[in-house]
Amino acid sequence: MAFLAKTDYRFSISISVLNALTGSDDTIVDEFSAEAVEEMKSYLGTRYDLATIFNATGSSRNKTIMMYCKDIALYHLYSISTMVAIPEVRVNRYSKALKWLEEVNEQKINPDGLPLNTKSFVKTGGNDKRINHQQ
Repeated sequence: MAFLAKTDYRFSISISVLNALTGSDDTIVDEFSAEAVEEMKSYLGTRYDLATIFNATGSSRNKTIMMYCKDIALYHLYSISTMVAIPEVRVNRYSKALKWLEEVNEQKINPDGLPLNTKSFVKTGGNDKRINHQQ
């Protein structure tokens, strides 16, 4: 079963608008939902257990992940339509979703309730270089 179903979008977009964008073809919704999941996995995969997150069903799914996943899918869905410009709210929500994913990836944000990866990994790096203004 897919992480998102067409009925999950009802709080993000009117189903009639969604049908107008897709020509009532549910396979298009399923495809964009799957692509949004894959985009999210690329940010979350190093730190979180993707199988547990994206195999969850019903009310056991993480609400924040669902929200951002729908925002990503809807942005890409609007981008294929040549009849309408992408609404500003979709562009803003997509940008916010990417910013959130980047901050989670950089460990600036630690979302509650996401299962950590059981694989061990080592994070390397150091502090940013300080600028020395002495001459």
